[in-house]
Amino acid sequence: MRRKTMVWAGLHWFILVFCHIVLCSHSLRHHRGHPLNPLLQGVEPFPMSPVGGGPTVNSDSEQSDRGEDEDHLGSLEESVVGSSSMLMDSPSQSKEDELLLMAGDAPPPKEQLSIVKVKPGHELKLKCELNNTYGRIIWLLNGNGIRTDNGRYSIQGPNKNRAIEGRLTINNVLPEDNGVWQCHETKFDGKEHVSKPIRVIVLAAPRSVHLEFDGRRISPTPLMSASSPSSKVTYREKDNVTIQCVVEGGNPPPRVYWFLNSRNLTNHSQVKSEYLDDTKIYISRSILRMDNITRSENNKSVLCVVDHELLTTANDEPSYLRAMAQFNIEYHPSFVLSRIPGFGYPIREGIAMALKCEVDANPMSRPIWLKDKREPPVPQTDDGFLNFTSVHRNHTGWYQCESHHPLGKFSSVGIYVTVRYEPTIVHQPPKRIEATVGDRVQMVCGAEGTPSPALCWSRIGYGGSLTTVGSGQELILDRILYQEAGNYRCTAVNRVGLEERRAVTHDVTVVVSGRPTVYPTNRTIMGFTGQPLSLSVEMCANPMPTRSFWIFGNTALKPGARHRNKYVAQQLTKNDKTGDCYLAVLTILNVSSEDAGEYMFLVKNSKGVHEGTISLNITQASYSISISSHTESSRAYSPVNGPPVISSSLFPFPALLCGLSTWLMLSGTWVLY
Repeated sequence: MRRKTMVWAGLHWFILVFCHIVLCSHSLRHHRGHPLNPLLQGVEPFPMSPVGGGPTVNSDSEQSDRGEDEDHLGSLEESVVGSSSMLMDSPSQSKEDELLLMAGDAPPPKEQLSIVKVKPGHELKLKCELNNTYGRIIWLLNGNGIRTDNGRYSIQGPNKNRAIEGRLTINNVLPEDNGVWQCHETKFDGKEHVSKPIRVIVLAAPRSVHLEFDGRRISPTPLMSASSPSSKVTYREKDNVTIQCVVEGGNPPPRVYWFLNSRNLTNHSQVKSEYLDDTKIYISRSILRMDNITRSENNKSVLCVVDHELLTTANDEPSYLRAMAQFNIEYHPSFVLSRIPGFGYPIREGIAMALKCEVDANPMSRPIWLKDKREPPVPQTDDGFLNFTSVHRNHTGWYQCESHHPLGKFSSVGIYVTVRYEPTIVHQPPKRIEATVGDRVQMVCGAEGTPSPALCWSRIGYGGSLTTVGSGQELILDRILYQEAGNYRCTAVNRVGLEERRAVTHDVTVVVSGRPTVYPTNRTIMGFTGQPLSLSVEMCANPMPTRSFWIFGNTALKPGARHRNKYVAQQLTKNDKTGDCYLAVLTILNVSSEDAGEYMFLVKNSKGVHEGTISLNITQASYSISISSHTESSRAYSPVNGPPVISSSLFPFPALLCGLSTWLMLSGTWVLY
């Protein structure tokens, strides 16, 4: 039993150890091959390393000392004269492949390139990384075998173990040594082996740089001053501009940066490099495209800056090549109009005012002021001012600025200048108007001012008081009454700034004449027995009345007469508000039931006769009530409405009585109280 337990325990430990080994191996492989391995990020194909050290470059590095069986996949080796550095796999290897293909080199093998940089004139040694080389060794440059009889190339022979090391030594490196090198072995059995490729970059500094605008070369030298006339490039607003910064020479191709004044535009550019086999140099073109260029780019400088690792000063500080030009953007005029005092401030007649027109255009153009499409009322200064020392109402109008430009004729928007001034009467009504009662009377006045004045008609009352009777230019009195006679005045009002200004016409005197008119104060009155009672009418006449009577029953009373000490016809009282109107009052001192009936006031002048009637009702109540017909206007007894009707209850023969009374009035033979 104990032996069986030990067997199971051993088997359990064996399974745990086996699983641990398998999991660790899988984790290691997964880590090395993962595409997001952080060690593989951010490596540039041509890092900027300082130049220095001795004249010999040896491709043997620490990596080669680790043993020939060590895995080299995923590594990138770079050597510069006097120094060497080891970098991990570069994500920009495809870019290097493109450069090789553009240069006419043989396509690189699937293995990643080791890169060696060297200056011209130095010595370079390349190791042949083949195992147990006992065959024939040659070196290939871009897939072609090299000749070793020119004295510059030498291949190291067999070592003490009779193995051929095959190390290549290049004396006095030249630009034509630039390319992909490989060690090629042909064994005695005919088998061939090729080493991993080595990319040799023979460093060369850029020779020159210039700018091309849409194919036109405008910068002859990199030291050209941006202020020289040849550095100006002219375009029109909204043009599409293509700029190329052309760099001759440079290996590896240089970096190119773009600036518009201080603004960095490098991210908007594209670089194309071409390797020339005959000159063994690169021609690099950095292309910058600017669409719909605007006037804001005018006079701005576009700068191309070339950076390369061999461009240094005597103190090994970075130096750069530059090419610069200045934009000359032609654009049509734009206008800015201003006013002194500023917009929103009212311009009153008599103050000083100035208008200014500023024109922004390239080429520059002169502003020209116009008022209502004509020459302005005051001279214009050279800097675009219209100066009004004392603005006048005639200066009101539309002001506009225009400019004649090589791109055409252009105009600004218009501004309207309103000169405010107090009202002025330009049309006076007649001083006197004579009309017949019932006629249509029209009065007209006119005024001008800014703002346009409001017109108001007023009637001048007692003591000079004004009563508004209409608005506007016209005042119409349709079917005029005696009460509307009097003096009238037209007033024009506006505001100049914060002040109210007025202008008035002369007074208009309206005279009304014609036959008399009688207007009862109340058409129906209720009286109470034993109480006094007064009946009243308003009588108007021009000329003055020649006859007037109170007629009731068989009695006719002149104003100022009495009858039976019961009926008193009071004297006519003149209306102060209306000069041609009078108040007539008949008083009944002690009302009795026999007083019920109709009371007529009859008046005559040289133009005719008119009467008004009041109906009196009697009741036994101890107080009196006067019923006033509020719905009847003062025109109830006008000549248009005709004379009142005499009740037949008071007069058994109304037609006969009316005719008789009229005859008596006209003849003057009726005996009256």
